[in-house]
This record gives sequence, structure tokens and C-alpha cells, in this order.
Amino acid sequence: MTVKAYEFIRGRLPRTENPRILEVGAGNGVFWKKYGRHLADKVKMVDVEPLFEQVERGDANDLHFKAGSFTHVVANYLVEQAGNRQKTLSEISRMLEKGGTALLLSRHPDDGDLARQAGARQFTMARLFRFFEAAEQRGLGKKELKELEAIVKPVPDEVRGLAQMAGAKKFVTYLESVLSGKKTPFIQEIVEGYRNVLSRQRPDLLQDRGDIRENQRKFVGSHFMDEEHIKSELAKAGLVPTEIKLIQEESDGVTRKTWGIVAKKK
Repeated sequence: MTVKAYEFIRGRLPRTENPRILEVGAGNGVFWKKYGRHLADKVKMVDVEPLFEQVERGDANDLHFKAGSFTHVVANYLVEQAGNRQKTLSEISRMLEKGGTALLLSRHPDDGDLARQAGARQFTMARLFRFFEAAEQRGLGKKELKELEAIVKPVPDEVRGLAQMAGAKKFVTYLESVLSGKKTPFIQEIVEGYRNVLSRQRPDLLQDRGDIRENQRKFVGSHFMDEEHIKSELAKAGLVPTEIKLIQEESDGVTRKTWGIVAKKK
């Protein structure tokens, strides 16, 4: 995402001597490598599908740490993707000690790249499901590999982004192995595994998958709409915002918009 957004979080990281920090949805832990190296040894990182050995496996909607374990929780672009925004916010709140701080980044629904990504993901997703369903019946020959390549090559980053968002690292590996000409894993195992993950993390992506407009609306609708919406959702989780900022930055020819949020645990 945008440099300005990550700088917003960096500028609000703790300066106390012994902070206890949790990052939820840490992915490969890149944030701390680039923006918080001085605090890296104070951070526990979790993700539904860890991409780095120092990141623990954990579900944002059911975290395994004791309540009140942390002084700070960081969640960058997680709340709108975790499948249940209110549950995720409640878990973030539960992790914080009284008076602890939540540092959040969340895409604004008018983000210039959001609709484009949502549309590309939903369109590609629908095509992939249809492809795999047919491939399960007829097998995977040269013709099918060529067809799969035609689906994926125009938007490889979108496919990887969707799969990682859903925690389906295996699916990404599978696609990469197909496109690089390597031996492919068993199709049924991949398809069922991906469906199981999606049904748990983003069940809306399995519904009406031929209706691109409806799925795009659902995707955008999972985001914070305005400051009052943010305040209302945070309050339900026992969090009080101390700062809400709309961060804008030009990137790739579009205006990127991100909510930067700082909130305290009551």
C-alpha cells in the first residue's frame, strides 16, 4: 500500500521502554523490517497463513493469547479482510491491556485502486472456479494448462493477493508451479483446500460468484465508510478513537485513500 500510510503507523509506535506489541495479519513481517526495526524484538506477529518463520499462525477472529497481554496492537489493512469486522475489532480490544493502543490502517471505500482490484479478483475468481470444476472432470492436459495460463497471466498479482488474503498459500504455490511448467499437485486437494479456507475466511466470495457487480459491492461494503462509522464500530469493541486521519497519496496513476486510526482500550 502507500508509504504515507505506513509512515502514519511508524510515527505513532510506542516510545516507552518495554512495550508489548502484537501485529495481527503480519504476513511476511515486512512492516517491522522497513518501518520498525528498532522494535522488532518487542513484537509478536500472527497471520492466518504465515509467510515468514517469525510469524506465528493465528486467526484474527480467535487469537490464542491471554486477554490484556499487549500494550499495542497493530493491524495494517486487516479489519476489512478478516471476514467479520466486529469480531476482529473485539479480538484486538481483548488483546490490549486497559489503556492500551490499537494502531490500524484500513482502505477507504473510495480508494482509487479498490474497485479495480475487487473487480479483477472477483472476475478471476469466477473464471478459476469454473476452470477447476471442469478440470476435475476432464483432467489437466496441455489444453487446460494453456487455458489456465490465459486466465491467470493478465492479473497474477491480483490472484496472489486474493489467495494470500484468504490464507491459501498452497493455492498460490500451485498456480506458480503450473505457470512455470513444474509438476502440479492433485487438483481435487487444491480446490477443496481453497474452498474450505474461503468458506471460513471470506464466505461471501463463494456466493453468487458469477455476479461480479454484487461481489464487488460486498467487497467495498466491508470497509469503514466515514469517521462516524469508524467511531461506532470501535465503540462496540470497547475502543475509543484518539485520532482518525484520511491519508491520500498518488500511486500507479490513481489516488490511494487509507484510514489511519489510533484508538485506546477503555
